[in-house]
Amino acid sequence: ANGGKLFFLARKSCILNKRPHQFHVPCFCVLNCKLALPYKQVAAGLLFCQLVLERHLRQRVQNSSRAKAASTMSAATKLQAFWNHPAGPKTIHFWAPAFKWGITFANIADMQRPADKISTPQQCAVTATGVIWTRYSTQITPINYNLMTVNAFMAITGMYQLSRKIRHEMGKKEAAA
Repeated sequence: ANGGKLFFLARKSCILNKRPHQFHVPCFCVLNCKLALPYKQVAAGLLFCQLVLERHLRQRVQNSSRAKAASTMSAATKLQAFWNHPAGPKTIHFWAPAFKWGITFANIADMQRPADKISTPQQCAVTATGVIWTRYSTQITPINYNLMTVNAFMAITGMYQLSRKIRHEMGKKEAAA
């Protein structure tokens, strides 16, 4: 009867944050098989669980204090980190996507134009460029999220413009028939 209570206490002290697969304690397996263990072995297992739990909690406190220190970085430090980043403003990896946003904004502005004025070859090129370079931007080092974002928007706006053009052409054919 006493072994069941100790088993429950050991299990409770070993499982942290309801994620036991991330917190493995060797004594947990011994206690989990429900063998009739002498009291001293069960107590030693509980003590080991408590020591490991305390160590883990100490590490969590240290990690959270490091995260707080990182989040309170000064604005100058953040600006310097951005400036010196491998895809920062000192490289072409920053400026090429920045100017490519102009194409995307122009394509968004073209949504006000009549559908018969949309150039199919141009929109096919914009869509293909967007799809190809979105994939490419995830494969290069450093991964350039600005490049990925601008090309994803290019692909989306190009597909939308193509769908407008196709719907317009189909509407003209139905009206002629």
